[in-house]
Amino acid sequence: MKLTEFIRPELCWVLDSAESRDDLLKQLTSRIGEAEPTVDADLIYAALIEREEKGSTSTPEGVAFPHAMIQQAERSFVAAAIVKRGVKFGHKAHPASDVIFVLVGPKEAAWDHVRLLARLARICHTPGALKAMRQAADGDGLHRCLVAEDNRHV
Repeated sequence: MKLTEFIRPELCWVLDSAESRDDLLKQLTSRIGEAEPTVDADLIYAALIEREEKGSTSTPEGVAFPHAMIQQAERSFVAAAIVKRGVKFGHKAHPASDVIFVLVGPKEAAWDHVRLLARLARICHTPGALKAMRQAADGDGLHRCLVAEDNRHV
């Protein structure tokens, strides 16, 4: 499975900041709704908040993987964002997250969802990958970086 099948330039952004986790997820789901008109941004937002309430999706490396499986989604996709001033995702021991991957997919595609999470985790653990992502100047640059990292993995 290649990440490039699930991510497009219009689903990648570099943001200055967000007031909170919920504010960030609202911003991202609004942008997702514009790029993916077949899904309802409010439905995705509610599903992401529900998932986060079960347990934070942040990591000790400053990455967060908010994800939701919703009936309305026709296919799985990934949105990516760099938030220059990171946002706390809830886990007390983790730093603020500044690299965010939002995964959305249909409930029937649970296996795709798991495989995407695993692929993103592998990419993020590649030496230098997070540094390169964090240096992206804009969404197109972030997308190019993710494609390059994805191509480095078999």
